[in-house]
Order: sequence, then structure tokens, then C-alpha cells
Amino acid sequence: SSPPLPADTRLVLLRAQQHLEADARSLDLDVTFLSDPGEPRGATDEPGFMTMPGVVLFTSGSTARPRPVYRRTDALLRLAQTLVATVGLPRGCGLIGAVPLAGALGLNTGLLAAAVLRSPLALLDHFDHKALLRLFASREYQFWAGTPMMADVLGRCPLPGAHPAPPICVFAGRLSADVARR
Repeated sequence: SSPPLPADTRLVLLRAQQHLEADARSLDLDVTFLSDPGEPRGATDEPGFMTMPGVVLFTSGSTARPRPVYRRTDALLRLAQTLVATVGLPRGCGLIGAVPLAGALGLNTGLLAAAVLRSPLALLDHFDHKALLRLFASREYQFWAGTPMMADVLGRCPLPGAHPAPPICVFAGRLSADVARR
């Protein structure tokens, strides 16, 4: 890849991908194999959370096609810690992840923020406005990060009953005055 991945970057493979191990090790990658379901797993076999040097994420594609970018793990964790401190999220509060984890916004405001806070995370595998509104209506979640398009869709949904948004919502981009009002 360009730029090249740092030496000792962890590559996680399924057992069925064992044929890739030699190539990965020739690139100085640290290879870890996932346990098969049902295979016993001891505490000493499991690596700590986010112990790899970094991850490859994808840009949003707002100005061009999404492209892969390498981000250091320590920088991502600091960013998640800064986010939760800046918006004042308390430890254990519920978060909603509705943006794909393959991008920085989804990873930072979803999985990493929940991990930093040791909080429950409602993770949607794709944007589904009805599922998201059901999560809002549960009142179990205090934080949601979305995009202006998601806010626009939600603002156009005439549904019976209350579906209040969580008290803290973060958007990746500018909302028009009309979308913000709705």
C-alpha cells in the first residue's frame, strides 16, 4: 500500500486464510488468527483492546471517491477520549452507532467512544431511519453521531408519538437551517 503499513502492524486472518500467512510475514506484518467458533479460548490467547500500531480507515468520499488512510491506534484512542470529554459524555451512557465503522467518524464516535466510556453501543449495520427512531424512542441512549443526510431523512419522517433525539447529537458536516429546525 502507499504509504506502506508500519512493520508489526497486526493482520487478523481466519483459519481458512492461513495460506496468506507467509506473504503477510514477508511484509513484516504481525499475523493473528481468529479462533474458530467453539474453539476454546484462554485469557492468555486474547490480545488487549486496540493493541495494534494502527488501522486503515476510509475517507468519507465527500470530495472524491473514498480512499484508504492509515491512522495510528494511539491517535484514534486520544481522539475518542477528547470527543467524549468535549461533549461531556458520562461513563456508561448509551451510544448509537449508525455510521459505518470503516470510516473515522463511525469508528471514533461509535466503537471507540463506547470502549473509552465502557458504555453500551447500539450498532446499526446500515442506516435505517425507522430502526434509529426506535432507538431514540427507547430513551436509553444519550449520544448519536450522524451525517447531514441522515438528519434530513429523520426530519422528514412523520411518525406518531415521540421520537426525541438523544440529548447529544454530532454531525459530520453542516446542517442547513431547515434541517436543523426539523
